[in-house]
Amino acid sequence: MLNLTILLATFSLFSVSHINAQPLPPAVAALLVENDISSAGLGIFVQEVGATEPMLAIGDDVPLNPASVIKLLTTFVALEQLGPSHQWATDAYTDTELSTGTLLGNLYIRGGADPYLVTERFWKFLFELQLAGIKHIKGDVIIDTDSYRPDNINPGQLDDQPSRPYNTPPNALLLNLGVSYFWIVGDKKTQSVFIGTDPPNRKLKITNSVRLTNDICTPSSERLIFEIITRENGGHVKVSGDYPLGCGRSLHARRVADPISHIDGVFTEIWGSLGGTLAGKVRNGSIPDDAKKFYSYASLPLVDIIRLTNKFSNNVMARQILLTLGASKFGEPGTILKGRKAINGWVEEAGLNVPNMFIENGAGLSRKTRVSASQLGTFLLYAYQRPLIAEFIASLPISGIDGTVRKRFQKTPSAGRMHIKTGTLDNVRALAGYVLRNDGKTYVIVSLHNHDGIHKGIGTKIQDKLIAWLFEQ
Repeated sequence: MLNLTILLATFSLFSVSHINAQPLPPAVAALLVENDISSAGLGIFVQEVGATEPMLAIGDDVPLNPASVIKLLTTFVALEQLGPSHQWATDAYTDTELSTGTLLGNLYIRGGADPYLVTERFWKFLFELQLAGIKHIKGDVIIDTDSYRPDNINPGQLDDQPSRPYNTPPNALLLNLGVSYFWIVGDKKTQSVFIGTDPPNRKLKITNSVRLTNDICTPSSERLIFEIITRENGGHVKVSGDYPLGCGRSLHARRVADPISHIDGVFTEIWGSLGGTLAGKVRNGSIPDDAKKFYSYASLPLVDIIRLTNKFSNNVMARQILLTLGASKFGEPGTILKGRKAINGWVEEAGLNVPNMFIENGAGLSRKTRVSASQLGTFLLYAYQRPLIAEFIASLPISGIDGTVRKRFQKTPSAGRMHIKTGTLDNVRALAGYVLRNDGKTYVIVSLHNHDGIHKGIGTKIQDKLIAWLFEQ
């Protein structure tokens, strides 16, 4: 076996001659050598804010898959194009007059692609709709999703997991991010397992085949299987497997119904619980020209939406934002293509050089998205000079404190000193954001790494060594 010093020397020579004539930090280079990982898929860009040249730039001009780090671009463009106070509207229309709380015709609900129409906010929408005067509906409830037209998306295309929440396709009226939450609770007395759902869904059928065991709870002992029988008519899911009594109560999220079917079951449940009645059914359709707007329910402002999107790396919210960008810039219906054009147009107007950049869906849940480390780094430097940078930085996870990095970087010099976005796919590990060093200097850092198996822990270690190096300089 070659001496590690010789290997590192050879690696450094390769770095100097082939990767922007800059050597990798020694600790990073050592990890690559020890784990037989090529530097060919690694792009690094580090530059102090206000400096004219990068402190470190290695493989930074190679387009790579950034995974969820691309959300940085999507959310900042939304801040600039839509404004921090932008709100989405969920509108109710009627086609007949009201008579003492009774709507003799149909109620139309028009989706505006609210990225965060969760259970409690949908409940409030229906509650306020009843306060506004509609208690009983003689006709149908018609869901209009014409304002957005996402491409025909295969939810399981990336990883063959179509029921996982992160694979939920965007939609003009996406209730509770398109998913149902299943609360699993073991009952020692009856030796059975109770399954409850959020949001409540009167039409969702659950076949409970879970077997309670007296085992202690370990990360691998809770092995529940969610089998989707159908996504129509409110959905039907079979839950099976062993559930240890020691696990107490646990929560599982799955996409078990198509969007309209999901709304059907939840609307029926909540509307009835509020004292309302519906004679007809919930179905998809378009609002007629002669219908009148009866009530409008506003979403959270964009500044709060991007915080939820970035802190917790929410894919479906990022996709909803992309559709909104497209509709705002080029008119309804919003589409993925229009969203891409809106981002590309903003990048061009900003004067940023981004050849070969491609954004597939704005969320990073993609094998096609490509951007280089220097492109992302240059964008972050540009963003730092813009008026809304405080709102943008506040949306990013804080190292060792919250969001997706709340458990990382604790008890290190970087704890609490980075607003950083991470990204992971199979064979992809990425990181980008802002670093405030102990000397008061602020840096932009980008690390994009595409390599077989890089997501299995070693990619995180390489990032940690890079950040430690930056704090040691």
